[in-house]
Amino acid sequence: MFTAPASTKYPDGGNQISERRLLKSLKRVLKRIGLPSTGKLHTFRHSFISKALAKGIPSTTVRRWVGHVSDEIMDLYNHIHDQAAQSAIQKFADESNETDLAQI
Repeated sequence: MFTAPASTKYPDGGNQISERRLLKSLKRVLKRIGLPSTGKLHTFRHSFISKALAKGIPSTTVRRWVGHVSDEIMDLYNHIHDQAAQSAIQKFADESNETDLAQI
């Protein structure tokens, strides 16, 4: 949940920002910095969680950052991470074999 700062209409601030408004703001920022701005809010959440896990951040920490995430969903993200790791090691092995063969 994201909240808005104080404004003339809501002087105390802290009002929840709607998903539509948040996505519009996010897309505007992404466009400004030259990144693709397609997708829904959940797409960005999914990407954030997946990348955080791929960088080795513990799932308990990621779970605290993003709020409620069930064990089943975290298992899904970890499964995606496992597939990425398997793909990376296979690429490494393939490139290592090519280098080794070239040296013979």
